[in-house]
Amino acid sequence: MEKNGSVPNQPPPPTLVQYRSPLQIESPNDEPRLAGMEALLSKILPDRMWMNKGNFHVQYVSSTPATTADVRKLEERLDRELKKQDAHNIGVCNVRS
Repeated sequence: MEKNGSVPNQPPPPTLVQYRSPLQIESPNDEPRLAGMEALLSKILPDRMWMNKGNFHVQYVSSTPATTADVRKLEERLDRELKKQDAHNIGVCNVRS
């Protein structure tokens, strides 16, 4: 959901945060109740919500612990993104600040 309370009409952009598979819901008010660790994660990292062909979708942050391989893949993706944005390894860099 966007800051103004509206639901975008397209899936959210890719992110480095791991999310669970999207769930189809009736309306933005019908989100399932979360408990425990999932509720806490939902408060720290907001859910992603969008509308596609008249159907609402919500996606929650994954509470599955990351493996070493997951962390390596994430590091590679981050490095690719920084390289694509021409970030500098040393010195003052607008991309990294």
